[in-house]
Amino acid sequence: MREDDLAHFAVADGLLARMAADPDRMSEAEKNYLLLQGARTLARAADLNGEEAYRLIYPFTPENQTTLQAGAGFAAIFAYGRLLYTVRRHQLRGICHPERN
Repeated sequence: MREDDLAHFAVADGLLARMAADPDRMSEAEKNYLLLQGARTLARAADLNGEEAYRLIYPFTPENQTTLQAGAGFAAIFAYGRLLYTVRRHQLRGICHPERN
């Protein structure tokens, strides 16, 4: 990941360290949602269809370097050394588990 990947999110440098140091468990629904959003971002950036982009980031391989990171405040998906998508944890829970709201 490069520093300029996070610039447009105006996120402090410590965010990724906090996410790695304080990982909260994510449900399968939350992981799948992050993968879907990551594939959508990759599809737009690389002019691919959604299925092609999804196959490039899943399964997690050394080549694509896809990782999901989550902390108490944010969750994110990275692939190919780039930040693909980030979301606030409470928004992610609300989207994936509306019955708990």
